[in-house]
Amino acid sequence: MKIRLFLWLMIIPIMVFLASCSKSTEPTDSMNMSEYYPTSIGSWWKYDTWSLDSNGTRIEITSRDSIVSSGTITLKGKNVPLFLAWNLDYIGKSDTTEYYYAEGSILYAYMPATMSSFLKPGRDTSSWKWGLFADMNGTNWTIINDSLSKDTLGYTVKQTLKMTGTKGTQKNYSIKGKTIQSQQFIYNFKLKTTAYLLGQVFSSFDNEMQIEFWYGKGVGLVNQITRIIKDEGMNLGVNRETILIDYNIK
Repeated sequence: MKIRLFLWLMIIPIMVFLASCSKSTEPTDSMNMSEYYPTSIGSWWKYDTWSLDSNGTRIEITSRDSIVSSGTITLKGKNVPLFLAWNLDYIGKSDTTEYYYAEGSILYAYMPATMSSFLKPGRDTSSWKWGLFADMNGTNWTIINDSLSKDTLGYTVKQTLKMTGTKGTQKNYSIKGKTIQSQQFIYNFKLKTTAYLLGQVFSSFDNEMQIEFWYGKGVGLVNQITRIIKDEGMNLGVNRETILIDYNIK
């Protein structure tokens, strides 16, 4: 599905999702991630993305998207689901989303594994790899923890990137009159850039964001909330929430 990674990011992109009238609960649960990530061909999902104020209150709809499971594709030796996305506010061809597949308790993502691959321009994903994105049996995990340094005539720029994941709580969402048991995963993204001139700190920039995903059992991703904690020159955008408004699982 489409998650405009923080990237990507997250790897960053987007997808997706809330419904109204939800409440925290402690349901018993299967640890099979595929039950929370349906991929049957012909299934579709529709989402609204809202900008949020500092208190998390919705301000206005900024995007409407439709996602369709259209088949499979082979990437780095894995035959994985292919989802196509359309922005419902514009007429044009579809766009592919990021790639994921579920295996056992784990959801894997096709993503940059190093700082250099993260910084490659445009859509150059040739150096990306399959990595752990979510784990129903996990607690905390590191997705990326890498640094890169470049020296030019006494001027040095060092960048450090860290992205971690955490399995959160569970709650029930009400979508289309149905109660959907959902699992939360929380991701923290930190990028620090420090410039040195002749060995002394010349400037420093910190960028940090948190993205919260809710995967619904039998439905897929039902809610995504992006909170910008620090934005010093990276243009991470505004706080936003993408909510699932309609879906059909084949």
